[in-house]
Amino acid sequence: MSQPEPVRRPDGLTVPESPLAGAAFAAVGWRVVRRRWRALLPTAAVTALVLATVDTALAVWIFGNAQAAGASAFDVTRPLVAWMSDPQGSTALVGKAVAAIIATAVLLPMVATAAAAAVVAEANLDGAGADRGYLRRALALAPVCVTTTLLAALVAGAPVALIGLAMAWLPAKLAQAALLLVGAAPALVWAVFVTVRLSLAPQAVVMERLGPVVALRRTWGLTRANTVRVALITIASSFITAVAGALLAAPVTALGTLASAGQTEASVGKLLSEHFLRMSVTTLVSVAGSGVIAALLFIDLRRRQAPPPSPDNLPPSPPPSQ
Repeated sequence: MSQPEPVRRPDGLTVPESPLAGAAFAAVGWRVVRRRWRALLPTAAVTALVLATVDTALAVWIFGNAQAAGASAFDVTRPLVAWMSDPQGSTALVGKAVAAIIATAVLLPMVATAAAAAVVAEANLDGAGADRGYLRRALALAPVCVTTTLLAALVAGAPVALIGLAMAWLPAKLAQAALLLVGAAPALVWAVFVTVRLSLAPQAVVMERLGPVVALRRTWGLTRANTVRVALITIASSFITAVAGALLAAPVTALGTLASAGQTEASVGKLLSEHFLRMSVTTLVSVAGSGVIAALLFIDLRRRQAPPPSPDNLPPSPPPSQ
């Protein structure tokens, strides 16, 4: 089945038909956001608000448990990450907190990722109905994206998990240390390598309607000769979206600082409100920006892998003018 031809816009195609250079991803990604922001905003905004709500509720829960435990040196201004790593020495608190957030942190972004891939796929055609039906497709394929992501994580993390199980069963500390020393580095290298090679599997699910296993095979083949390129573009896009999110969230921090001027201590409610707003903005930018760049990267790799047209399939040349 042939792909429909893109509609020629007077201001140019949203996604160029030629492969993208490294620096062009930011420009094309910004163009997609400008022309398709109405389609990208709903799922990205809902994802950001829900994740910020869960994170803020988790912060309230951690602070409340620390105060209830009688922590005399409790400091509400301490970063949430610090409480997560050492909440007054309570490892049980960390386990409960991780269990509380893992579902939304893993499942919900997949809906936004699927939506971004569907929007970019339709924007690639520049059709008049490019904004229609993307949410329905994203919701329908989000469970497949989640399954694909979990399978990729299983493949990438299997050696690390095996080392952990072996260390738990080995009785001698010397044997555990030897296993950790010999196996940790290769296992971590494998985990990073496989994560990069399979990072575009959700985009394969949405843009080519593939199942989990076929999508993993597809993205493994696409990234075969482009592993370093995929890693660099992913890192660069994460850095750019993080900086953009921090810049957009800066007014929230500035307003909070002005509101707290002259006060010796900021209230817990004010600190948590600032945390909620700041995380909402940064997550919104990160989810939308990273999703768009990943979809563009998948399109780019697919074009680079496509063989050049055969001379037998080229259209006939027009007859010379008389």
